[in-house]
Amino acid sequence: MHTWNGKYRRPADLTTPDYQQPMQDDLLWVYEGLTNYLGTVLTARSGLLTPEQVRDDLGLTAAAWTILPAVLGATCRTPPTRLRNFISRPTPGAPGGAGTDFYSEDTLNWLWADVIIRQQSKGKKTLDDFCQLFHGAPIRGRW
Repeated sequence: MHTWNGKYRRPADLTTPDYQQPMQDDLLWVYEGLTNYLGTVLTARSGLLTPEQVRDDLGLTAAAWTILPAVLGATCRTPPTRLRNFISRPTPGAPGGAGTDFYSEDTLNWLWADVIIRQQSKGKKTLDDFCQLFHGAPIRGRW
């Protein structure tokens, strides 16, 4: 999922002509968060975790973020060499000593995006529909 989500539709600023040019990672959280969200959803759909376990995990994540400051902005300004995948560590200079775990924070943002899509479409569309359009191969005559 990570390769498809992060490489096939890579944010433009993460694309560099060669490895000598630094990436601009301002939008890194967008695809990392969606990757994490989809990993959670696919884990539940495949039966590796029960729906209850996934809801509990999302509930714990939401509860943690009610007491922690948001880190998306601070994380995007953190040098990539200091980021640790899926590990929250204090970031010097970040508001309230926030960690760099934007994965779990943005999982909730993508969950919210799914809710909005469902509400606005009156239940006819979901984030699955967005992913199919966004990640799917171009359809002749559409793009």
